[in-house]
Amino acid sequence: MTLSEAQFLRTPWLTAHDKELWKKLQAIPEISPDRLREAMISVALEGWRGRAAMAWADEQKAADSNARRRMFFLLLTDLIRRTELHAEAKVPPEQESLLYLRPRIGKAVARIAKRFSMTVEAVEAALEALASVLMPLCKRNDSVTGHNRRAVADLQSFITELEQWLAPRRNSARGFRAEFLLRKAKLSLICAQAAMSELDLVIEDTTILLRAWQRDQAAVLRRVTRPQWLLDGWDIIIALWRQSEPSDREACFWEMSDLVPSLPKEVEGWSGFPDGASKIRQEEAAGPRSMDWRRLRPLEFIARNETLLTGKHDASLAAEAKKLREADLVQSRRSLTQAGHDGNDGADALSRISQRTSLATDSVLRQVVAILEAVPARAMLDPIIEAARPRLKLLRPPRPVTFTRILFLPFDGAVVPMNEWRAGSAKLPRPALQPIADALREVLGPEVQQISAKLGGRNFFDVLQVDSEGRALWAEAARVSATLSFPQGLPSIGLDAAATRQLLDLVASIWRHADGIWEAKLASFSGPSPELVMAALKGPAEEGQAAFSLAVASLLDRAQSPSSVLSTATRISGVAVSIIDETLQALQRNPLPTLPSEDPVRAAQIAEEYVALLSEFEIASRGRIKDQQKIFAPLLDNIGSVIKEATQQIINRQFLPALHEPNAKRRAAVVLNIEILARALRRLEEAGRRAGRFQAFDNLQISHSAKIKAILNALDGGGLQRHDIMRFAEILLGTEKAMALAAPPAKPAPQR
Repeated sequence: MTLSEAQFLRTPWLTAHDKELWKKLQAIPEISPDRLREAMISVALEGWRGRAAMAWADEQKAADSNARRRMFFLLLTDLIRRTELHAEAKVPPEQESLLYLRPRIGKAVARIAKRFSMTVEAVEAALEALASVLMPLCKRNDSVTGHNRRAVADLQSFITELEQWLAPRRNSARGFRAEFLLRKAKLSLICAQAAMSELDLVIEDTTILLRAWQRDQAAVLRRVTRPQWLLDGWDIIIALWRQSEPSDREACFWEMSDLVPSLPKEVEGWSGFPDGASKIRQEEAAGPRSMDWRRLRPLEFIARNETLLTGKHDASLAAEAKKLREADLVQSRRSLTQAGHDGNDGADALSRISQRTSLATDSVLRQVVAILEAVPARAMLDPIIEAARPRLKLLRPPRPVTFTRILFLPFDGAVVPMNEWRAGSAKLPRPALQPIADALREVLGPEVQQISAKLGGRNFFDVLQVDSEGRALWAEAARVSATLSFPQGLPSIGLDAAATRQLLDLVASIWRHADGIWEAKLASFSGPSPELVMAALKGPAEEGQAAFSLAVASLLDRAQSPSSVLSTATRISGVAVSIIDETLQALQRNPLPTLPSEDPVRAAQIAEEYVALLSEFEIASRGRIKDQQKIFAPLLDNIGSVIKEATQQIINRQFLPALHEPNAKRRAAVVLNIEILARALRRLEEAGRRAGRFQAFDNLQISHSAKIKAILNALDGGGLQRHDIMRFAEILLGTEKAMALAAPPAKPAPQR
């Protein structure tokens, strides 16, 4: 092994699956897309990518075997047709019974062997080899298709879907990467279709195929593998497209465009290559390389990548596993509600309902939200989901686009409940949104009906429609905002006329600069970049401290790199320094008391966000507080203790009992849930280490190693399999430690 290979295998993000795949690829004399695919299937069947990938690989292996047998049968029946005399062909060979087909096959093979001066054995071997070579294609219009022909159909569907997405975005910043992707996809499809059409003409005649194989096997292989090379890599891109949420498609294009496979220069000499397409073949994605900050979460990206190609197998297994998780959540949360949430603890009825709603399962919470969305006048019902809003931020259920929501979309992240709002603060009280929207509705008149008609039946996943109608609405709202008047103020929420006017002025100042804020929020997946933050905040900074602070709070919502936002903000205005101070003081007043250990994934998410927030504030420019470390140190110590406690509870109450789960009928779903638990524990561990709890989690890893080793030694074949335990170990301990754990003990050196 060369030094570069050794370095490659020590790369920290390589998984055990990657290393096993690398070993198999090292043993292949010449790499081709089909051999790579066979190696991937082989490794997946060993369990290195999880149970869904095992099911996918098993299906692919069965489909390939079926396609190979079918191709062999079609080659033989065609050979019979081309060698039999008219009097012998009374029954078409494909309709003949097996009893009578065998002698006809033997006669056809003998005749072609004599014609080509070959032995019968050589003809049979050639037909078997050709069946394997042509298996990725099979014959056109046949009931059985090879994976390459299916890949062409998938690429055609992808191009159609991409064109529909792109139609209203052409020649805009929103669509330039999609246009690049579409050009590349169309060129690959045209070339692949041309190569397959050329092969289809030859595949129809088995005698021509045999003669070509006899003369030059290498030349036949080069021709037959052309479609494989042309299609290689597009399956991953299509899977990324299909598995991304509609609202995430634009962010996904950054990753997809970086993965576009390059067509080799020799393709320009192949038949079917379009005139003038050389420039498209050489074209590279314009603009900066992907800066998607989500890639800094390797556990999530590895989990996603492992199931990219598994399709329905992952979907069905994930759905089954989710049912089991939700059943466990119901059971664990029932004790919480019985412990104090059912009784009259002094809170009003609406608060108790809100608390119960926040403890509901994901599916129940989605149903509650859907019911509330259908209520025409729901202002009084909004508090029902108030306590569940942090979870809704993670669940992201499809929310219908309403006039009020789209009107205040640039304020997301700066809207707070009334009890958290203070006069003069750079926030917007949620109860004020509807009255302001109603007042604006009256001023705009018929224009509101037009906007509502365009938005009817849509949800916020339709980013294009939201973008188009939102920009127009914000411009109109800014234009007429001066005419809005509340002579009596908003007495329903305790605001007099002066306070209401102040609030309206703040809202109008954001509407005036909503385009830039919205542009930066759309690119939150990439930071957002300092350039976009600068463009978004320059206008609000000129409007005053409150507008600038509100705009910063809005940009921080969902920003993948809050420090990027804060660092840029401090260069624009010193007000940003106050924001840092206020946030730190708020955290100091209300340190995180606990984590929802009954929901490990949510606990991990909260811990990560909290620790990341503290870390990002340390990275950002210093505030006016002289000794920030006096604030950071206790906060980090507190979150470290909270994470450690939650981690221990999850291990004792969920992870260890799950390892002995007797549910054999649903074992694959149980295994998936254990993997999800293990990832949550690893994420908690990493957050705990960032909070400074190194020794505690070092000890925890030692404990994990001992328990996993004991489980490996006690495997009896009736429950969890060795590859399952290895995956748990890899998630919890890392690849190197897991593989060392699974390695057989070293034999003692012989004594001399």
